[in-house]
Amino acid sequence: PLGHFLRYTLKLGENKIAEFDAPSIGSFIHGCLENFFGTLRRQGISPEKLDRAEREKFTREAAEKYLSSMGEDVKATRTAIKIKRLTRAAVPIIDGLCDEFEQTKFRPRFFELKIDGSDDYSPSPVHLTDKDGKSVYVYGIIDRVDTCEEGDDVYVRVMDYKTGSKDFSPDDMENGRNLQMFLYLKAIMESDKAKFRESLGVKNDGKIVPAGVIYIKTSLADAQIDRDSNDEALAAIKKNQAREGMTLEGEINESLMGKDYIPGKGKRDSENYRYSEEEFEEIMASVENAVINIAGKIRSGKADAEPNLDGKYSPCEWCEFKPVCRNVKTKK
Repeated sequence: PLGHFLRYTLKLGENKIAEFDAPSIGSFIHGCLENFFGTLRRQGISPEKLDRAEREKFTREAAEKYLSSMGEDVKATRTAIKIKRLTRAAVPIIDGLCDEFEQTKFRPRFFELKIDGSDDYSPSPVHLTDKDGKSVYVYGIIDRVDTCEEGDDVYVRVMDYKTGSKDFSPDDMENGRNLQMFLYLKAIMESDKAKFRESLGVKNDGKIVPAGVIYIKTSLADAQIDRDSNDEALAAIKKNQAREGMTLEGEINESLMGKDYIPGKGKRDSENYRYSEEEFEEIMASVENAVINIAGKIRSGKADAEPNLDGKYSPCEWCEFKPVCRNVKTKK
């Protein structure tokens, strides 16, 4: 885990150039979506009720708010052009997300939720202990947390916006990848803070049900279509935004999700994208062991350049520590 060692032990990182590059666009999409749905929630507006003009209006306002928070003058001509261009690109993404709310009974509850225990409304970091009794704490920020109340219980799913092209696989966790979302869901489920549980909607002796870990593709990549058709274009965009991840099995949870937005739907191994509550505990045990193993290697000083290659992608291609690495791998 060379990257982990350099970043968290030596506190090293790359120098950033001030430009609106791909990572900046990814941050924009995250910020824009947070502002968009946050505004709707504060105003009590259902996303699926918005018409096209209203979606564009709220998207533009969300873009302006984000760029303003980054110190840009939204009244400047150059920024206005940027807002128009980015809004045009973001609207199809927001369309796809709004359409989902026509089916799902889940509603956004938190945006950019910090897993740090900083107040009564934020879950504490995940606390793990290795075989030697040493502690490992996992902090983070969840893009979005959705909830659905069923009696006294609350079904909770954690949502992650993916602006990259990497696909999710249930096998990733066995290889030490895509661990954080399950840890975030664990942090929410195990939180004993009364105010946080109340803010989730848990009543009386109700429980928090782990509904799922879902990745939503929000890439601005072009969608290919055969002819000029709005319907075909929208279908291509939605295909690019297919949901990935794993969800709790059972008719109740599937009916809450919405039939067209269940990860793994239609795949030959679709059962691998489902888990029972007992299997969720097994998944968590595997994830916890992987984290403890990584932490142990960092503590021991092991920082070998051993990238996890899957035959298609090489993390070396985008690793910021490439200039100080003596064993850079290239794409196969």
